[in-house]
Amino acid sequence: MKSLVLCPYVPFPPNHGGRIRSAMLCTALGSLGEVVLAAPLSAAHEDEARAITAENGCRLAPLGPPAIATSPLRKLGCWSRSRSEVLERRWTPMARACVAALLEREAFDVVALDSSFVIPLLPARCTPPIVIQLHNLEFAVMRRSAGHAPSRVDAWLRRVESRRIERAERRTLRSARLAVAVSEVDARLARGLEPSARIAVVENSLDLRTVPLLPPAPGEVPLLLLVGSFQYPPNLDAARVLVRDHLPALRARWPDLRVRLIGHDPDGELREFAGRPGLELTGFVGELVPHYTEATAIYAPIRDGGGTRIKVIEAMAFGRPVISTAVGVEGLAVRRDVHWLSCESPQDGVASVARVLDQGADGLVRAGRALVEARHSHAVTVPALAKVISAALERA
Repeated sequence: MKSLVLCPYVPFPPNHGGRIRSAMLCTALGSLGEVVLAAPLSAAHEDEARAITAENGCRLAPLGPPAIATSPLRKLGCWSRSRSEVLERRWTPMARACVAALLEREAFDVVALDSSFVIPLLPARCTPPIVIQLHNLEFAVMRRSAGHAPSRVDAWLRRVESRRIERAERRTLRSARLAVAVSEVDARLARGLEPSARIAVVENSLDLRTVPLLPPAPGEVPLLLLVGSFQYPPNLDAARVLVRDHLPALRARWPDLRVRLIGHDPDGELREFAGRPGLELTGFVGELVPHYTEATAIYAPIRDGGGTRIKVIEAMAFGRPVISTAVGVEGLAVRRDVHWLSCESPQDGVASVARVLDQGADGLVRAGRALVEARHSHAVTVPALAKVISAALERA
């Protein structure tokens, strides 16, 4: 079998949640045959990307540099054609032409769409069967974020975008041979969007060979982590809520408490918080084990987003308590006070940190690691993903 994977980035190395899921798709398809990975890429990084992609069993087909820039005029132009500017914005005419040329030049048994963000790359007529991996139902993510928008105008813009994304996702679900969701929550959203869609659920996972169960954190000074790419709006929103609302309440109870924000912030959105007492900004780090080793818990006051958070799974795998909102653990087979503790409000978060410090977290750690080993290990999910894709392609 020969697969063409359309991806919004080169997923190797798999060093953040989106890339981990994307690499999982490539690995699953690689177990079934040849994989050609088509992704945007600047010329300066092409040689390095080709080498690491080949190491992971794929052939790279660069689509040229991404075009992330946007403008009100471009947004209006997309909307006038009933298209989503958020989905369209990264793709150039060159990228679309490269995909069309690949499909004309080579015979593929399947075209795999890695997330809704690559839907605009599909030509009007695509002969090979389509499989889409839904990291999220992006229309629902955008609709939810409108409730926390900084202004009425921004909320309106997000609602309009949500409707455009909804149309694109519905159309793709209708035409796809298979859609793979990361949770039953997302599967229900997809079925509600397009009742005829063929949906399978394969949960997010980690390579547990690289995620050791760590001993309890040393020291008595609390250190809380929020880990994720802050280029992703739900993570950025959570960081702002944590620093503005939760950190003052936490520091009032524990004056030496520290919060460490770890993740890519290419636009410098978090610079406004630099110098806040108790706050540490690391940017992207290549090795997370030292940070998790020091950490008392992860603390994730997440209000937006969809799918399931790989960083929550990662914290459980490392043996660190998860303090989160219900949105942050949505879609995972977890129970409050068994697998996670709550921070729906600053006062709620203070109570959860106090529980970890006063009573210990042995039960949370055991339950979290057991859940990850049973349901969120690559050893479980990668063969499952290959199996559901293979079965879907065998159906006429």
